[in-house]
Amino acid sequence: PGTYVVKPAAPACSHFNLPTRTVTVGPTNADGTDFVVLKDAYTISGHLTNGAGGVSGITVSAGGTNSTMTDGTGLYLFSNLCAGSYTVTPSASCYQFSPASLLATVGPTNATGQDFFASPDVHTISGRVTDGGNGVDGVTVQAGNQTTNTDSGGYYVFSGLCSGSYTVKPSQSCRLFNPPSISVTLGTNAIGVNF
Repeated sequence: PGTYVVKPAAPACSHFNLPTRTVTVGPTNADGTDFVVLKDAYTISGHLTNGAGGVSGITVSAGGTNSTMTDGTGLYLFSNLCAGSYTVTPSASCYQFSPASLLATVGPTNATGQDFFASPDVHTISGRVTDGGNGVDGVTVQAGNQTTNTDSGGYYVFSGLCSGSYTVKPSQSCRLFNPPSISVTLGTNAIGVNF
């Protein structure tokens, strides 16, 4: 005889309608001490914004195996998640995110307001093409899949480039260039890429 707290162990990715039940036995048995198993179906949600509004088309991962994209308002949503902790990480070319990732825990409640700020991560490459110290007009310069031409002073500039590595290469009929190309890695602007 006595009073007991009954606490069952749930199967993976499940929980019970009641975490525990208190029963008293004696002088009779405690029949009907039932629990209902419910499948976990928690959610993680948040927004990606840039100060002016939501940023769409950003890939967001949770736990390394779950992936979704932000909608037109910058909202992302993961649903039907098992209870536990998930590292939520946004990723996209030409953006930096603050914070870089968040740790979200679900169960027994959902995780809302897991928000990120997205700022553009774009840079420029600039330089000059000269011949005997004089600028050379109309030289085609390529960086990645972009091309531009030098102006009357021999200057060129590429803008709006994502972080990464680029090979900058000038070309013009009847000319050789020294060096023939220059490799540039962008994390900041690259200036003085001259030929």
